[in-house]
Amino acid sequence: MDYGDLWLLDLASLTWTQLPGIVAPSVRGFASAGYDPGSDSSFVVGGLQTQGDTLLSDGWKLTL
Repeated sequence: MDYGDLWLLDLASLTWTQLPGIVAPSVRGFASAGYDPGSDSSFVVGGLQTQGDTLLSDGWKLTL
């Protein structure tokens, strides 16, 4: 099941915090994601929206 929520993992305490009110990428599966330590940001690129089998080619960046 795909979800449209956004969470942040605190590596020091290993706790998750939901980030409400932040515009998140649309719900998707099979996306590529990563982290850039130089800019302290994470990113998501592409994926597949399971409803309608729509291939996505967008990109999202979250600066932490």
